[in-house]
Amino acid sequence: MLDAIPNLLGRGIQVRIATTVEDQTDDELARLCVLHRSLGISDEDHVVRSVVRRGRAATRGMGVELGPSDVLPELTVTADGAFVHPFAPTVRDGRTDLDLLVSRQTRPLEQAMSRFLRIVADLPGGADVVRNIR
Repeated sequence: MLDAIPNLLGRGIQVRIATTVEDQTDDELARLCVLHRSLGISDEDHVVRSVVRRGRAATRGMGVELGPSDVLPELTVTADGAFVHPFAPTVRDGRTDLDLLVSRQTRPLEQAMSRFLRIVADLPGGADVVRNIR
């Protein structure tokens, strides 16, 4: 998988990396930064986020609780449907959590996107949102 990153960059494709960690020390962050920089990924294109208390993490008592303004909405499409952000489609006891489901239907994508935009219309945006990521 890591071999694909330089190939993508070599073709002019912007690559962003997101790393999810439970407990992060300064040494771990430094090692992650050495790795992403060695692959040609800038600090601006490397996102580090905490484990979110959803799905299996909630069952195991891990992670941080997300508030409504901790993560910007981002339409996330999986085999189970379209969700309000990447932390939403989690699995607990073998079943996908559906509390943040936008739509089971993902084709045509315009329908899921339209519903997503209606759902997030009243959420805070831009600088009003505190993102719990580095």
